[in-house]
Amino acid sequence: MDIRSDFQKRLSYVELGKKYHMDPRTAKRYAQSPEKPEYTLSEPKPTKMDPYKQIVDEWLAEAPYSARRILEKLREMGFDGGCSIVKAYVYPPWLFQWLAAQLACPRLLWFFLQLPLLFTPLCPTCHAAVIGLLISLIVKVQVLSKMPINF
Repeated sequence: MDIRSDFQKRLSYVELGKKYHMDPRTAKRYAQSPEKPEYTLSEPKPTKMDPYKQIVDEWLAEAPYSARRILEKLREMGFDGGCSIVKAYVYPPWLFQWLAAQLACPRLLWFFLQLPLLFTPLCPTCHAAVIGLLISLIVKVQVLSKMPINF
């Protein structure tokens, strides 16, 4: 079944839109078109990061640089992109999904939340700041991986 045959059965554009999960105006356009529309994916557009990817790969092979440090080094070379494009290249999405899976375990989550105690045993302000950073990291991982983390 397709939209045109359903339209010939006297279904309204609203009904067609609901049935095919689209806007009624789109359903109308499809129903009135003489032939089935063909869609092709366009080629991916080049990014500002493309000329620098090989250099970044070499840097990451040398040492585990953070995205911020890589951005600083790229800016010295004339890179005019932002931090988000560098983060997207340096920290691939599977990394956040893996981290979310690790943090989904309550014991590991408790361990990560207790970790700042090892580094800041005497300074409660620093301890609270590090706990806040860890919780924001956990929430970011939850949002990016679309995986619920229960506290």
